[in-house]
This record gives sequence, structure tokens and C-alpha cells, in this order.
Amino acid sequence: MHKYYDSSFPTHGEDGRFVMLVMRQHYRAPWSLKKKAEWEQELPEYLTQDGRQVKVLDDKKGEFQVSGENEILRLG
Repeated sequence: MHKYYDSSFPTHGEDGRFVMLVMRQHYRAPWSLKKKAEWEQELPEYLTQDGRQVKVLDDKKGEFQVSGENEILRLG
């Protein structure tokens, strides 16, 4: 079984443009009728709202980069 939860957060580019990013947290569990599912958390996936992949450059500084773009996005 598989499920995910999305949470969104705002970022801004060097030119001042506003980009909303989505963190998709994935969970997986073996399917069973006999016992309650034990969900395991997997690594999160970062996307733009239109579905493009986002690379995390620095988690502590809140720096991200959209695939195929040179601009660095920052939280806030």
C-alpha cells in the first residue's frame, strides 16, 4: 500500500518572483488482511505546483533549485 501527504510553502527567486513549492511525503506499507498496516516513511519529494522536480541545495538555509533552471529559490 502507498499513500502520501502534500504540504506547500512559499519561496522567492533572486529576481523577486514568487514560487510555491510542494513537499510530498511518501509512506509505504505491506498489504495484509491479518494485521494493521505498519507505515514506513520514505524520503520526501519536492515539486513545483505544476509538477516539476525540485532539488534541495541546502536544507538548513532553505535553498532550492527547480530542474533545468539556474536560479536559486529561498524560503520566505
